[in-house]
Amino acid sequence: MFRFVLGLISGVAIGAAAASMSQGQSGQDLRAEFDRIRSDLQEGNFDKLAAHLEERFKELQASLEQRFAEVEEQAAEADEALEEAADEAREA
Repeated sequence: MFRFVLGLISGVAIGAAAASMSQGQSGQDLRAEFDRIRSDLQEGNFDKLAAHLEERFKELQASLEQRFAEVEEQAAEADEALEEAADEAREA
């Protein structure tokens, strides 16, 4: 049972780190991140691992929020351009 829980925690930690780290980082950076996670898991240092993952999730959340804001802005600009084109078409 303990191995299952440890495996589950490891999988979640590695998956979360991969998701957060894969944004704009090199393969070498990712390998260093995985080594850090593996080391924390092998040492049983779950508090350190949890703090690190929390930090990464915050970074990921900020990145996603920024990207969503950019997409919303682009959509608003496209909507405005479409409205202008429709107005011009009606006047013609």
